[in-house]
Amino acid sequence: MNLSSLHKYLELSEGNGASPAQLKDRLQRYWVTIQQTDVTARPEEVRHALDALVRTRSPLLLSSEETELLVSVVEKTRASSADGKVVWIDIQQGCFSLLACWLVNSSERGVALPTLVEAQRVVHEIVDEVSLAPAGCDPSKGRLLAAALYLTGVLTAEPGLPAEQRSAGLDVFLRAVSRSDVAHARLRGTPSFPQLLMGTGAVLFSGKIAAPQRLIATILHLRAAPSAEPLQSGPSPSGQPATTPPDTARPQIKEDELLHDGLLLGRLLEWYGAVLELWRAEAALPDDVAHTQAAVASMCCAAINPPIRHPPPEERHLAAFSCGGFMQGLTMVDLRHGDGPQPPRPPHMAPILTKLQEALDTVSAEGAKCLPRDPGGPPDGASIAPVVASLAGMGPASRGAVTQPARAANDLARCLLHTLCEKCLSLRPMFSAAAACSPPEAVSELLQARVSGDIPFRVMSPLLQAATALLHRVEKVQQERLFSYMVSFSRSTHEGYRAYVNATSPEWMEAIDSASLRLVLDATFFSAVIFFNECLLASPQRAGEVAGALAWLEFCRVPSKLHTALHDLLRQELEQSEEPAAALLEQMPPYEDLMASCGGDEAELAWLADSMLASRMHALMVFLLSAIPALKPDALLDTVVPVGMLYLGHHRQPLVRAAHDVIRRLFGVLPPPDAARMVPYYCQQALQGYPSVTPLESYTATVATLMCDLPANSASKLYCVRKTMERAVELSNTTDADMLSASTNLFHLVVSLISIEDWEQLPELLQVIEAEVLRRGESGHAQKDLETIYKVIHECNDYARKMECVAWYQRLRERIWLPITAKL
Repeated sequence: MNLSSLHKYLELSEGNGASPAQLKDRLQRYWVTIQQTDVTARPEEVRHALDALVRTRSPLLLSSEETELLVSVVEKTRASSADGKVVWIDIQQGCFSLLACWLVNSSERGVALPTLVEAQRVVHEIVDEVSLAPAGCDPSKGRLLAAALYLTGVLTAEPGLPAEQRSAGLDVFLRAVSRSDVAHARLRGTPSFPQLLMGTGAVLFSGKIAAPQRLIATILHLRAAPSAEPLQSGPSPSGQPATTPPDTARPQIKEDELLHDGLLLGRLLEWYGAVLELWRAEAALPDDVAHTQAAVASMCCAAINPPIRHPPPEERHLAAFSCGGFMQGLTMVDLRHGDGPQPPRPPHMAPILTKLQEALDTVSAEGAKCLPRDPGGPPDGASIAPVVASLAGMGPASRGAVTQPARAANDLARCLLHTLCEKCLSLRPMFSAAAACSPPEAVSELLQARVSGDIPFRVMSPLLQAATALLHRVEKVQQERLFSYMVSFSRSTHEGYRAYVNATSPEWMEAIDSASLRLVLDATFFSAVIFFNECLLASPQRAGEVAGALAWLEFCRVPSKLHTALHDLLRQELEQSEEPAAALLEQMPPYEDLMASCGGDEAELAWLADSMLASRMHALMVFLLSAIPALKPDALLDTVVPVGMLYLGHHRQPLVRAAHDVIRRLFGVLPPPDAARMVPYYCQQALQGYPSVTPLESYTATVATLMCDLPANSASKLYCVRKTMERAVELSNTTDADMLSASTNLFHLVVSLISIEDWEQLPELLQVIEAEVLRRGESGHAQKDLETIYKVIHECNDYARKMECVAWYQRLRERIWLPITAKL
């Protein structure tokens, strides 16, 4: 396979449409092409190859050979980079991104320790080299540094590396981000510097790095105001001193930087709190945790106070939003959650909380100045963020600090309605406060406004959480509206992710963002399952609509007990009532639209590669399987039968099996004339795709069902037998071992029908089998075929049938062996 053909395939499939076996086969061939390519002579070809491989986003097994190949490519480009060509930097960036993607996505490891150590050495050298580059360097070096820093974080969190190697990786990372040219230039040419730090910080913490406060201290020092208090020295949980980065000149804070400061640091503190929770759950809370908490919280207070207490008027709302991010993170550092009984608060937290309360009072007062005096005007949502934090995050003790809680709640709802945007990186407390304090009508209006527009990925889960909290606080009519919003939201989420997947060739940094996006989708799916489960319990008649909404989100499905229980409850409701079943049928895409999407060679390949449509259709068919008995025959013939027949030819095995299950269920519930008319179409579709697409067990079960359910005198039964035998004959006319085995399996299927075929058509069935056995006998299969027939007859429990078949078997045996004896 050449480069152009593989690249075209990847553009259509985006790495998700092809089966794992097909994709792996193509990528293995592609590795051979890369191995044989001289990167110094044809660098553009190698860069093109790396770009295509990263775009697949496939969790392949990473081996030592592949890792060594990528490392060697980097080494060769470093030797050739003296000419200053950007292509060498792009190739290094591609190698690092590919390694990071595979290490993050692969559940297995096939890389030897020396290979990982060598890869770490090379990437550390690149990080040190590029981080010292002048501020005016080429933007491609910023992208290279982003990829190298992310790979550094991934390797540092790699559990297979020794402790000293992981510690060295953390040192390299902190040293790089502490350099002013890197930090203050915000990695020119890449997405935002905070975005990189958050992504890499998540990787470091997921690997249970025992010194997260070192990372937090570094970033706090870089992003805070000049008067921020440094983290005091003291032992970290890893036994190493908590270092403070060297002081650097801090440029003037810009508005967008100030906004991101609070959100970034709030997210980092949430991660730090999660690490403390993990240590506490594992009974491994470090002895110096009190010192660490106090030092980190003290630094946060010092960092936010200067810009909050003396902000320029035009930046006051940004300072307020920044404080809101701190409040959210520090509630986790406090290790106190919920309104139930709490353990005694550590003494060291009392002065910290006092300082935070002072900051909160200041911000609330400053933020109130930004609120519009016109009740009908759009308020500035950022200014109310600290009030939200006090209502939802700091607990009941601090809610008294809000002087006008009723007004704050009403303003909150209006603020959220107008200001929810992509920059709101941490919204859970805002929605929690909305659900707890605001009028239900206001928050319902908020949800309607957000669902009707473009929904940023980061707000999907909080939207569902707010909807769940409101569900039992509103009247039935409003519940219906709320449910309608969330059904529309599910479709918007599906279409939004489709737009993300089908985007043009992404930058290397998008490989970093994909890991964070996966976490967002997981949270969204869990929140959706909880919401729709509550809806179904409140109104079982919504089962069809709930099933359709869940099908939109099936592309990000995460297995869980609640998800399984919800599926079971949905199937139970769909079986018992026609109304939910009919509602589910309305969720099915029109057959004409599906046919239009797979017409023509390129369109058909795109249809097969559309994993999101396939996941949705698979979920709908699983639910339809339960709903079929409750539906009218006309509805089944008009909608279910055409779609089921179409997806018999899909290449995704779960979807194909579901289509066979649907067709098999239809044979049992449709009137016999309608079921008989389905047989020719089913046999044509199923046998045409056998054995590459059609699973033998699915076809076998469906044939057995139609043989038992169709009338005894139905000509369609014998038609199915003859077509199956014809396909067996076609497959036997080859020397390919797999095709011969598939032919034998079809022959065994037809022979097994001896014990279930109706008495009236048994002679014709035996004639078909006899003709095939005699033909196969010429190829040396006679003895095996006779053994198969003998076994089926021997296991038959019908005495009259057995006697008839035994007589036929003896005649057949004589016809086979007489010619052989004559030859002897």
